[in-house]
Amino acid sequence: MFPKERAGSGLLNVLLFLVLPLALMFTLNARVDLVKPYDFDEMIVSRVALQPDLSALWKILATGQSPHPPLNFLAVRAAYALLGVSEFTTRIPATLGVTVMEICLFFFVSKRSNAAFGTVAMIFR
Repeated sequence: MFPKERAGSGLLNVLLFLVLPLALMFTLNARVDLVKPYDFDEMIVSRVALQPDLSALWKILATGQSPHPPLNFLAVRAAYALLGVSEFTTRIPATLGVTVMEICLFFFVSKRSNAAFGTVAMIFR
């Protein structure tokens, strides 16, 4: 019969269903990150990431004083080195991680269904 056409198969659909909603969500998240005060776990991450060297950071992690994974502290240290120490900079690695997860979720769902459902899954993660 007729070939089955899927929504979201073209570059325009990816732009419309992925890039625009993702840019909107990233912008809204960044605005919240700029005004929101530290949470308790962000204070811990900031305090540990501000250690003078990596050996002091590893010593804190080895004693079990923080339940967070080491890569998080290293990413926050890198963000501090690039952009300076601030509440917003502490949240940048987590925000980028959520953005990458949303992109992966979009492609996972849209491959099995279509781009519109990929957008819905990305928004309601």
